Amino acid sequence: AFKFVLGTKTAVFIDDNFFHLGGHSLLVFKLLHRIRKIVGKSLLIKDIFLHPTPRTLSECMQTHEFPRGNDSFGASVPWANSVNSFQNLKCSYSQERMHFLNRMYESKSPTYSLAYTLSFTHLDATKVARAVDRVVGRHEVLRTVYTVDGDGEVLQNIKTKESTARCEITDLSMEVNPMEEFNKFVAEDASKPFDLKQCVFRAHVFVMKQGKMILYFNVHHIAFDGASLRIFVDDLERFYRDETLEPLGIQYYHYAQWQRKALTSEYVSSELIFCK
Repeated sequence: AFKFVLGTKTAVFIDDNFFHLGGHSLLVFKLLHRIRKIVGKSLLIKDIFLHPTPRTLSECMQTHEFPRGNDSFGASVPWANSVNSFQNLKCSYSQERMHFLNRMYESKSPTYSLAYTLSFTHLDATKVARAVDRVVGRHEVLRTVYTVDGDGEVLQNIKTKESTARCEITDLSMEVNPMEEFNKFVAEDASKPFDLKQCVFRAHVFVMKQGKMILYFNVHHIAFDGASLRIFVDDLERFYRDETLEPLGIQYYHYAQWQRKALTSEYVSSELIFCK
């Protein structure tokens, strides 16, 4: 489980520390899910921090009483539940929170916009733009927009690949000062708030002088965070090389539906009993 979650190609030994190998708080959740999937037991977050090696964690699991009685949490509800439509789906609680904050602040400033630039040399601009479009096509959360129904509930709607805006290309190689033109564009776009009813992602490839190229993309925090960047770049590289990637079995909306079903009143009651 350690090696799978950490994504390392080297062997993980029984006394290797999860955090010394590059593990962090976000990966702890992936490790918990991996253990639950393999063993069928739900550990606590603190168990990983208190027992960060395979040896100590194994000993913990052998003596663990699992007092919450929620081994079915995450197992009884399939991750990849099928849905009849990709419209008007319930959001996760974090999506609802981010949407609420967006309505409070984003109308005046791009508080939750994340702007990135990636520089390349001697690449094909058309292939880079196409690779970006394929990444957006692969990850539905980058094609998801949000509406509010008559009862004030936030709903997510997944746009088709065909209806999603494409990555644009601008050739600045003939400009006297291409970097100045690029900076003007970035300053303007980065200050432009997202309308979550329309899109959460914008991308643009700029061709500079001497074979240089810059990919600029701006994405709302409701769909992206620091951990997402590595996934985005990895997929971008592979699509640029024309690799064929297996379709994702789990999209973010699966998690949102799972969370809604898992956090039932029965589960919350068992959590409250445990806390008492």
